[in-house]
Amino acid sequence: MNSQEAKVAVLNFLLYHNGYEAAFTESLNQSDVLGIRESMFTTEIEIKVDRSDLLNELHTIQCVSEPELVAKLRQRRVKYRKHQVYLNSDFKKEGWLFCPNYFYLAFPPELKDRRLNMLEKTKYGIMIIKDGVVTIEKKAEKIHNEKIDQSNFLRLMRKACTENLGLREKLLRKDL
Repeated sequence: MNSQEAKVAVLNFLLYHNGYEAAFTESLNQSDVLGIRESMFTTEIEIKVDRSDLLNELHTIQCVSEPELVAKLRQRRVKYRKHQVYLNSDFKKEGWLFCPNYFYLAFPPELKDRRLNMLEKTKYGIMIIKDGVVTIEKKAEKIHNEKIDQSNFLRLMRKACTENLGLREKLLRKDL
């Protein structure tokens, strides 16, 4: 499975099987997939299709949970900062414009690893993607209670509209 196939599976799961009103790819905070419920609560899904990429993400989360490990951080600092805000802080006090209400890691079953146990100490959830079907293995807990604000919601709507326009233009060019 590649990342595009995984994103399609997650989008399908959110929109048709899990009651989300909207879902976006590559959106706020560089999320792979971001879903919005009618309640205006958001869920970010980080997709991993490569074992080393998943283990690096887990290592970064562990460095946030165990600050004495931060000197050994292997990923970009922006990833560390993102998890630091999601797991430990009031995102508005930190100056972040957006923080999802829920966060999941999603990956195929062959990437399951004993190191995922460290997520038990976090509010993060786990989704498994197998043959295009998504199941929730660990339900995410709410990170905070604030709904998405109008400014971020409108940014997402604009993104969806420009993607739709781009895809329609691409289809027209193929028809010529």
